[in-house]
Amino acid sequence: MFNQGASNSNQIALTFDDGPDPRYTENILNILTTYNVPATFFVLGERVAMYPELVKRMNKEGHDIGSHSFTHVNFAVADMETFEAEMEQSEELIEKTIGYRPRFFRPPYGNITLDQVIKLEESNNLIIGWNVDTLDWTGNNAEEINNIVLSNDGPGSIILFHDGGHYTQDINSPEALADLIPELQRQGYEFVTVSELLNIPKTK
Repeated sequence: MFNQGASNSNQIALTFDDGPDPRYTENILNILTTYNVPATFFVLGERVAMYPELVKRMNKEGHDIGSHSFTHVNFAVADMETFEAEMEQSEELIEKTIGYRPRFFRPPYGNITLDQVIKLEESNNLIIGWNVDTLDWTGNNAEEINNIVLSNDGPGSIILFHDGGHYTQDINSPEALADLIPELQRQGYEFVTVSELLNIPKTK
């Protein structure tokens, strides 16, 4: 599992899980466009089916797209048949939507078994983790999110945000990013996609 890139680089990667979601994704894409920042979105297949235009926009604007499963299953307690079905459904739908089958995969909750890891390797998938968790899904406000990032980030960091999900709390990532991006740029960081950070193709 890749949790960060090279520590001698000034590059940093923003990643977003659980979308697309019209409540958050469009605002996030607008902010990324404003600052000319690429990112990586780990999308849920069921949400790709609901909001394909948002996924097409992600792709058109140069962002990486990876799979986050089809329905956000906890794979730590799922059998192999469920795992394979979730992966295939998600990747097939992403391919139909944007024209390529993603190589990057982020397991929901970060949970995955050894047998599932082996299966992913056989399928030429790469598991992408993170080393900075914003905890934005807990209802943290923008200031709290940014304090977490600025206290824990570093060269090669992969930062975990969310742009969707079935949470009772609001996700304040858009508000946080509007302040965080220019601050990190001021500190000399270059924002890149996961494929650029790891120098690995995003497609199989």
